[in-house]
Amino acid sequence: MFRKKDGNAMILPHYLAIHVEGDIVLNDEYSEYRWAPLEDISSCTPQIPNIPEIVQKLTQLPINQGEFTII
Repeated sequence: MFRKKDGNAMILPHYLAIHVEGDIVLNDEYSEYRWAPLEDISSCTPQIPNIPEIVQKLTQLPINQGEFTII
């Protein structure tokens, strides 16, 4: 759970995704974003505090592409 500056709480699910092909299109809710190399994730701001830890854990998982769903 993440608590916003205004005191509201949010549950933030984390997903491991591998980009296979095509353009990535985000909806209007995500109007402020940028792509960054994973090795630079710790220096990206603003940032939810546990993001570097989650990225590190997800990227250390053994990846069996047969377990992924292509959407």
